[in-house]
Amino acid sequence: MDFFWKHAPKIAFSAVAASCATGLVAQDLYLKANAPPDLTLEIRRIFDDLKRRPSPNYPYGEPATAALNYEAAGGRLEVATITFDPIAQHAAHPVPARPVVTGKALLDPEIIEERAVLGNVNVVSVNAEPGRNVLRFEMPALKFMKLVRVEIFRDDAQTTVPNVRPYATVVYSDDPDSPAGDSISVGTEPAPAQTFFDTVVEARKSYTYRLRAVARMIVQPEKQSAFTDAHGNAAIRIVRAPEAVQRASEKSPVFMSDMSDAKNILSASNCDVRFSGLIGDISPEGVPPERRRTDYKAAFSVRVWLRQEWKDVSLQVAPGERLKGTVLLRNPETNRLDAIDFDTGLELTEVKRDQIRRSIKVEEPRLNSAGDPKLDKSGRVIMESREKDSEPIPNETAVLRDLPSDKVIEIPKAIGAARSNARSR
Repeated sequence: MDFFWKHAPKIAFSAVAASCATGLVAQDLYLKANAPPDLTLEIRRIFDDLKRRPSPNYPYGEPATAALNYEAAGGRLEVATITFDPIAQHAAHPVPARPVVTGKALLDPEIIEERAVLGNVNVVSVNAEPGRNVLRFEMPALKFMKLVRVEIFRDDAQTTVPNVRPYATVVYSDDPDSPAGDSISVGTEPAPAQTFFDTVVEARKSYTYRLRAVARMIVQPEKQSAFTDAHGNAAIRIVRAPEAVQRASEKSPVFMSDMSDAKNILSASNCDVRFSGLIGDISPEGVPPERRRTDYKAAFSVRVWLRQEWKDVSLQVAPGERLKGTVLLRNPETNRLDAIDFDTGLELTEVKRDQIRRSIKVEEPRLNSAGDPKLDKSGRVIMESREKDSEPIPNETAVLRDLPSDKVIEIPKAIGAARSNARSR
């Protein structure tokens, strides 16, 4: 007991000291647990990072460099490589260094100039047929052009000044006034022979024909158009208007070619004459012309082209008379028959006796060089087909005189078609 009281103050002080120490430790732990975090290291790292970065006001930083217009700066690069100097980026005084730009230079696109082509219409032939004239022509050469129409001009022998208005038009496109598109399409129109029938002609009259092509450009003239050539390179095409042609429309690129060469033709008769037979008797062969009989008539079958149709009529004509007559045609407006006169321009001279020969096919033996028939392996005669003239066949031939040309025309009865005269009076 004495020991407790003797050492009690020390024990009490030690207990108080221990409790105080425990409280301080607990308080320190509490403060450390509730204290804000130490951001010193993070702040230091941020400042170090900002020091390493260039200033946002640096005119040649990456954002500003990406927006640079190299073409406006004097150079055009297809592939650009930008090299930054890390030290120069931090220099703000006196002048920051410009980054080095290198790369493959972009070449200027090639400018190709081409010329549109509009050729002339080529008139192949003009033929006269009964009741019409037939024109055959070829299409013009075209490049960057589309054929719109072919204009046909017709003049007769009495015309002193050529017509300026087309007589007829062959239309190939129904949009002549529409504007040309921007697309480029190169092509040449095929040039087959075309046919035009002029059915409004007078018999035995001279006509002159001229043709002209009208075409429209399929691209805008004098306008630059980008395209890729055969090598894959970018290029620019400029199409010029065709040379030596007249512009047909001010609103759209429509052009007219030059006139083709004039073609003259004498229209044929509008009558097709056939010798049908003889009415009466004619003198035998060997009788002098002054003693030959003239008391007979010749029968003719005539086809007349009137009002765009054929009409058949029969004529009986004596020597010295003209082959002319009257055809009855119904008028579609009045529904009445109109009497229309026609004249073939032919005059019967005489009907003479003649002989005709026909070509016939016959089977004859094939002959060798000695003139003997050839035999096959079985000993039979080898036959072959040949054409030979038959025996002469008695016939009558009508001798006619063409009054406009004063030529003689012979029409055999058996054949029934006119053949060219052998002599001219």
